[in-house]
Amino acid sequence: NKNTKLEECQFGYPKELHDSTIIQFNKHNNPKLLLHCNDLLLNPYCHIQLQGWRANVDKKPIISLHAALSYIAKYVAKSEPRLAAFNEMFTTGIYNAKFDKPALKSIQ
Repeated sequence: NKNTKLEECQFGYPKELHDSTIIQFNKHNNPKLLLHCNDLLLNPYCHIQLQGWRANVDKKPIISLHAALSYIAKYVAKSEPRLAAFNEMFTTGIYNAKFDKPALKSIQ
């Protein structure tokens, strides 16, 4: 943390313990779902889904319009690593483009 000069986990661990699932409101009256948690270092999970998927699952329902819009904006703005294959495919598509033909013909 730049302000406190203390080391912190970027994912917010350790998590707060909660005896039950609750909805908490911040000072702007935005709701936040806090799932039942009895382990400081464990991701909140649904045991049925975890047994079926057999991999880490980190999902929560979106319970406010603000949360939905924030999630969409963050997801859209997230950058992906550049792939050489994509760059090559894009460049080849541009060079092979025939402006008098549909775009689909250029990439086939």
